[in-house]
Amino acid sequence: MEGWGRRDRDIIGRPTLSPPGRSFQTAEPVTVQNLGEQQEYIHSDLLKEHGIISLTNVPVLIDGAAWGVLEVDSTKAREFTEDTTDFLTAAAALIGAVLRHYARPDEEARLIAAAAEAQRREVLLREMQHRVKNNFQLVLSSISLQKRRHQSTEVHRELDHVASLINAISLAHDQLGPRHEGHNVNLSSYIRALCSAIRQQNRCRVRRARTEHRPSIAGRSHPK
Repeated sequence: MEGWGRRDRDIIGRPTLSPPGRSFQTAEPVTVQNLGEQQEYIHSDLLKEHGIISLTNVPVLIDGAAWGVLEVDSTKAREFTEDTTDFLTAAAALIGAVLRHYARPDEEARLIAAAAEAQRREVLLREMQHRVKNNFQLVLSSISLQKRRHQSTEVHRELDHVASLINAISLAHDQLGPRHEGHNVNLSSYIRALCSAIRQQNRCRVRRARTEHRPSIAGRSHPK
């Protein structure tokens, strides 16, 4: 295996000017028949030290991206045939498959951890929504207690107004909160529920008003 990670500074500093660097960058095979007779690529000190004259490189791909480079060197000038390139490409594909296989547990662990965190947040969110809904009910219960303690019509009217506001907020919280099906809100269902709540409150007010203004019938005395 060869690529940018070698200690050769020419390869590391100018990757596209080296055969393995070019193969890594383009994800294509790169072959040089004679390094001493070409000017396109750098004949690095490392290759000179080992007497390398010819070489061919094929990229090692993982999910379509270059992970590294597989290189074959020769100390003699030679022509790497298409069959050789195909063989190296197949070997590089095998290496990529092995690397992907061993890298998969880490990826699966990351996905499992992400799913667990998302589930934990969903549970916390639903618990918070449940507590908020209970708090709304506590406020409405307190308002009902206050109505029992006070007989004034004006006080009842004001408390009913506050209760209406609390009911509207509670309804919006219940209908517009996140659900299992995602963040989409069924607006028609929300409007129907809101209209139903308003209609029910108006009916209660009408019944209360009729009761308060109903004339009392006094008993009549009959002469003997």
